[in-house]
Amino acid sequence: MIAHLKMLLCTFLIFSCYACDKEVTPQDLQVHFEGSVPLKDLIFEGEDWIAVGGETFQSGIIAKGNLTTTESSIEQISERCINSILQHDSSTTSSVYFTTGVYSFGALRNGLWNISTNANPFILREITESNGYLYAAGGAGLSSGIIYTLTPDLDLVHTEDFTNDLYFVRKIGDKIFVGGFGALIYADNDTGPSKSWNIIDTYEDHWLDIEYVEDFGIVVLGASGRIIKSNNEGNTWEEIMTPTVAGVTDFKDLLIYSGKIYLACGENICASDVNNIDFQTINLAGMGEINRLAGNNGRIYFVTDSGQMLSIVH
Repeated sequence: MIAHLKMLLCTFLIFSCYACDKEVTPQDLQVHFEGSVPLKDLIFEGEDWIAVGGETFQSGIIAKGNLTTTESSIEQISERCINSILQHDSSTTSSVYFTTGVYSFGALRNGLWNISTNANPFILREITESNGYLYAAGGAGLSSGIIYTLTPDLDLVHTEDFTNDLYFVRKIGDKIFVGGFGALIYADNDTGPSKSWNIIDTYEDHWLDIEYVEDFGIVVLGASGRIIKSNNEGNTWEEIMTPTVAGVTDFKDLLIYSGKIYLACGENICASDVNNIDFQTINLAGMGEINRLAGNNGRIYFVTDSGQMLSIVH
């Protein structure tokens, strides 16, 4: 019994060192917005910013502001949490946005929201756009996942069930990548609403997020602490960071910006140069658990479960 407890303590200490080694103080920490409900996602359009979030089964909100002013607004647009927001790839002068959330997907056009409730209780976590269709991914537990294919008018044209809870769906180049609990797959995006999915099984993990930078490649983050990279559109992969000894982390989001990799690590941000993986922990304890990172105008912005939108220089 004592030996077992010593082993657990040792594992905890190793994980703690991994998560907190090389701590640094945040530079020029700024608070841009403070609300009372969790914020889940953040996007920019020039100096304007939009954040979405809410309480899981109580409210879905959108917050807006401008980086050059102190003015901001917040509005409840749904009875359930909004998890992600995507700006429509359009040349029209009127901005269109798509959202996914708890049992719902939605769109903002001409200042009016249209939130559609799913027939099935799937928590949708992300949405992407490709060749005239939208693809929304999510799940209802570790062994249940879904991808909805929609028109820009939110008409449902195809549904595909998976045995894996899905966490992201992203168009990268000529492919659409999807990842989640024990699943990393891709499909060509030049086909119709239904896809023929290819399995990437070089590494196994609970895949949380994916990023792409043209001069670096595709990078995927796993909940174990594993990070993998491909510089040939996903045909082959290499591991650039191995899992923790404990096999679990509090990582939640991945950002590649200005030659660095940033990870949302609980209430902190882990940062490393992309060409020399050696993470430092930017200590932000007390600000709330970080849900999303975004780079803009030389700063790292992030939204938290405490309802704040903040930024630092790094």
